[in-house]
Amino acid sequence: MKFLVTGINGFAAPYLARLLVEEGHEVWGLARQAPKKNIHQVHYIIGDMYLIDAKATRLLQEREFDGVFNLAASTHPPSSFVDPAYYFTNNALGTINLAEVFGDSCVFMQCSTPEVYGICPEKEIFENFPLRPMNPYGVSKAAADMYVMERMRNDKMKGFITRAGSHTGAGRPACYSISSDAIQIAKILKGKQPPVIQVGNLSSQRGVTAVEDVVKAYYGLMLAYMQDKVSNGEVFHISTTTLHTMEYYLDFMLDLFGVVAEKIVDEKLVRKIDIPVQILDSSKLRNRIGWHPTIPLEETLRSLVNYWMVTI
Repeated sequence: MKFLVTGINGFAAPYLARLLVEEGHEVWGLARQAPKKNIHQVHYIIGDMYLIDAKATRLLQEREFDGVFNLAASTHPPSSFVDPAYYFTNNALGTINLAEVFGDSCVFMQCSTPEVYGICPEKEIFENFPLRPMNPYGVSKAAADMYVMERMRNDKMKGFITRAGSHTGAGRPACYSISSDAIQIAKILKGKQPPVIQVGNLSSQRGVTAVEDVVKAYYGLMLAYMQDKVSNGEVFHISTTTLHTMEYYLDFMLDLFGVVAEKIVDEKLVRKIDIPVQILDSSKLRNRIGWHPTIPLEETLRSLVNYWMVTI
């Protein structure tokens, strides 16, 4: 089959593209700029998704894709407070433009986020939970979701929506939690930073999944939709069932690499509006396609620190 992965220069998209290539599919990637490192056997289309210039539109339509994985988005919640208009344009209007290009010609996976739920009670969040975003990023993704849902429910699009919980791995940008700690540990190990870790809110609780497991869920759901096992417009959570504080993940990495460091709160790393607890119920995904995380937390966190050891 032939698939398009948007946001191919992002974090999770290259993992997905490699998986699709390994499974024998023809893979195309949409990006604003040429990639710094090409993924073997992936074909690239360069163009702004929120503008969809005429050349990119023509190429997208001519390829006649079987499925589209829409991973293109600006995804850093703190930055969305700085430039909310950019986030809304990129995430909401960009999704609308892509939806207009493809219509119901192929299966469309809209990659969303639990940030659309905002601050929730300390209980599991199900896919039918109301959307109450607490930051401009969440608002932009909620708007995109609502548009896609309306199109799919009215049979103007074919596809489904995914909302993956926190996930990480090699290549995760340093501006995100856990990776921010990992790069500092790498600097300490290489003698580029004193044994002090600048941290944000360490009491927030999240379940963290390996990015490799998350993209397997994307692919599995795409195949399930094509086999009539997923209904139009369905929403699926992708998440581990194990919850820890952010301090737990930091301490885990420190112990893994034998680093002793002082933790100091940096106000610039403390989110304006933080979600204290985020527990996603992913039983629907597990029951539907038999998905479950396979990569141990230790392997994921070790690979993240090692990534920074060879990158910095």
